Amino acid sequence: MDSSKIGKRKTNQKKIEFEILEGIYGIDALKYVIDPKFSSRIKGIFIDENMEYLNGSEAIKIIKRLQNLNKISKLFKIATVTAFEDAVTKSNILDAGVDEIYQKPIEKRHIEDFFKKFPIN
Repeated sequence: MDSSKIGKRKTNQKKIEFEILEGIYGIDALKYVIDPKFSSRIKGIFIDENMEYLNGSEAIKIIKRLQNLNKISKLFKIATVTAFEDAVTKSNILDAGVDEIYQKPIEKRHIEDFFKKFPIN
């Protein structure tokens, strides 16, 4: 959970600075959203559906529950990234409360699409 990257990108003459917090397991996303050091800076989450110990849908359900209890910010949106296209997987992801689903491989246009739909405040 200590992996972090700082990035800068210029789009349409507007400079966007961002930080990427990386995790290996679904539990890492939970650690970030409950840690005050990170939580206020989170603007969007991209989470893989197929992770060990806690998959994307399970992590999203917990995050949404914490948001509904006003324990964490409601200001960020969540996208799931998956290689699976079957109806059961998609249904599980949607039932968890995800805001957007993207098929692997994730591409730059997916990230741009996500932040167009859900602008950073």
